Amino acid sequence: MLIDAAPMGAVVVLGLLHFKLDTVLLSLLKDPADVGIYTVAHRFLEYSLVLPGMFVAAVFPILTGLLARRDPQAHEVIERSFNFLLLLAVPLAAALGVLAEPVVRLVAPEGFDDAIVPLRVLSVAIVVAFANTIFASLLLGLNRQRALLVVSAAGVALNVALNLYFIPTWSYTGAAITTVISECFGFAAVFALARRSYAFTLSIDFLARLTAASLVMAGILALVAREQVWVGALVGGAAFMLTAFALRVVTRSDLRIVFGR
Repeated sequence: MLIDAAPMGAVVVLGLLHFKLDTVLLSLLKDPADVGIYTVAHRFLEYSLVLPGMFVAAVFPILTGLLARRDPQAHEVIERSFNFLLLLAVPLAAALGVLAEPVVRLVAPEGFDDAIVPLRVLSVAIVVAFANTIFASLLLGLNRQRALLVVSAAGVALNVALNLYFIPTWSYTGAAITTVISECFGFAAVFALARRSYAFTLSIDFLARLTAASLVMAGILALVAREQVWVGALVGGAAFMLTAFALRVVTRSDLRIVFGR
């Protein structure tokens, strides 16, 4: 157990470094004001990651048990988990992208409007980070911690190199761009390793339908939320749910599973 746990401990440490390196390098290369602006935007990414963490904590024992028994139902768990994580991430990212201005003004005092652009950039990272959790869990369930360690180390190296390139010129926006690129690299590498280690299928059609529903919501938010943020959020959320149901992003069987009826 100690031999298996050591690489996982290193992955966790590297993950924390990866997550905080942009702020540390920004503090070394730019003024404290830039760090404060970036921190406001980055907090939304940090807090949003609680959602996939809670979900994967519940799914992981189920997935590992199925993998250990070589149960074919593991395929369904992977696909449904991926779809559910996207169902959380895509509309959340779309809403933050559209509502970045009023949201920043709601949580931060005057003088932090510059956090709007990096928040919009970081909203892309939310989708990638959410989707990545199920494939990282799959590799852990398959005892591929060492592969995750290599990916994490490469991600940290890439993060440092990109931050050193982007921050001097683009400051907090450069740090946000670096985060998105690093998350995309991590997702691509973890997905490739997971796909090579275990055969599973994903529904691209689901992603297309979910994106369409999210775009409808984003359009309504852009039209309504400029004047009335809360009204726009309620109307946009209702429009997303109705569109998602109409496009079969969420079905009646899904609702029966959730509500137990």
